[in-house]
Amino acid sequence: MPAPIPPRLARLGIEREVADAMFPRRGGLVLVAGETGSGRTTIVEAAVATAHKGWRSWEEGGLDGGSVMLSEVPEHFPPAPHWPTLPRRMDVGIRIAMRDGLDVIGVDELHGPEAVRQSVDAVGHGRLLVAAVRADSIGDALRHMANDYAATFADRVPGCTGRPFLEAVHMVLLQRKSPSADGGQVWSREYVLLSGETRNNLTEAGASTWESVIRPHVVVPLP
Repeated sequence: MPAPIPPRLARLGIEREVADAMFPRRGGLVLVAGETGSGRTTIVEAAVATAHKGWRSWEEGGLDGGSVMLSEVPEHFPPAPHWPTLPRRMDVGIRIAMRDGLDVIGVDELHGPEAVRQSVDAVGHGRLLVAAVRADSIGDALRHMANDYAATFADRVPGCTGRPFLEAVHMVLLQRKSPSADGGQVWSREYVLLSGETRNNLTEAGASTWESVIRPHVVVPLP
């Protein structure tokens, strides 16, 4: 009999196949994409709380040394006990989390070349990094992040592509919010798991066509 969906993800309506896919055994980058107000940061926080066995949410009484939730807006998430204040630059926060040996790093808004590069570096050192990304499609999320990664090397490595970024990505989850018939809100999700073949197809196609390249690999989870 399969284990139950972790409670914090279950409360958000996350499907079993999505929950099972979010936690690669050897680390990786999991992007949670969506528009403003779609709940992407809420999913990231719940995933980080779930990913590390010793992690406890702030509501449940504190944070141990296994993981951290980073934000450039300090009032969103209290600083970890051993950090007087969270760094305002996300790339610095990721680097400090790695220095402190944290295995699971949550990012409430991943953007900018240096932060993306530090995320790829963290994955290269075996970390699980779960990050919210503002995007309206899976292809859009991948394209923006890959372009940011390549931008960090533009002056030093002519012709650098976003391939190392694609190698780091394990999963992209897109969440949408739309009005329901009864006047409430309904959430829908789709996701893609990046394989070697998918990464090759994206690299060969060029970023401008990634949306059409990735679409055949997108999965809509069963309720």
